Amino acid sequence: MKEHVNLFLGGSIISQWNTSYFLPEFQIINLGISKLTTDEVMKKYSDILNKIKNKVDIKNIVLYLGSNDIRRDRKESEIINNINEFIHFLQKNIKNTKIIFIGILKSPGRTSNEIKKIDHINKKMNNFMKDSNRLYFFNFNRQLASINNYQLDKTHLSKIGYSRLTNCVKEILIE
Repeated sequence: MKEHVNLFLGGSIISQWNTSYFLPEFQIINLGISKLTTDEVMKKYSDILNKIKNKVDIKNIVLYLGSNDIRRDRKESEIINNINEFIHFLQKNIKNTKIIFIGILKSPGRTSNEIKKIDHINKKMNNFMKDSNRLYFFNFNRQLASINNYQLDKTHLSKIGYSRLTNCVKEILIE
């Protein structure tokens, strides 16, 4: 019988999340890649995921994408299309898996233009996922609004921020 695991995929918010510390009760494979952009996601993950899916039973995929694209001033439509394409790839290749998309965080280091883009992308992603079976969108910006939730770079989560994010995600993983 295959082991049940949760996959965490995305950029540095995922790669810096010490899931073994914050979520020790869950079997997690954290495949976060710092500086990952949505146009790279398919290249970086497709081979890895095809190998993993034959070895383990992937129960949930926690996905955080788009933040680095915002920093690089990519078009909203490009970011949304890349994320949706990757989600379709996941649905096609890893059946019966819940996909949990964490909305792009409005960290304190963001400009007002970046915040507008984030709000638009998060709204589009929420609309895309709300009527879909096994796709879940979660916006944790309210829970992570305080500057104490971020490191001095005002972009990456602090230990307090990861603790808050963990509490939110843990409830979802238990379902």
